Amino acid sequence: MVKSPLTSSENKRVLYLRAELNKHNYKYYILNDPDVSDFEYDSMMQELIAFEKQYPSIVTSDSPTLRVGISPIEGALKNYTRVIPMLSLGNAFNESDIIEFDGRVKKLTGDMSDILYTVEPKLDGAAVE
Repeated sequence: MVKSPLTSSENKRVLYLRAELNKHNYKYYILNDPDVSDFEYDSMMQELIAFEKQYPSIVTSDSPTLRVGISPIEGALKNYTRVIPMLSLGNAFNESDIIEFDGRVKKLTGDMSDILYTVEPKLDGAAVE
């Protein structure tokens, strides 16, 4: 048996975060009845991501960090295959996150000139292309 790299309290925290995030995903995606703010949810997710990044051996296949939301109700959505994948932008909580995003865009595109961004309010549960 492999010993966990986490302390007992860290392990309890990881298990708590996974359970809470799964509960909140169900309430949000299935019941349409969220009971925490986006900020609270994102904070828990970022904490779990940090644990899993620091200790990759603790990542489980059912971790909330490895999927978006929860499976939709059968037949509620039509499948659509995109020619070019629509990728996630990730979360930005402060100015340094925005600067890092700009750096990734410039590196991926090879364009180091100034880029004009348009910012719009987030619409939960909707993907816009």
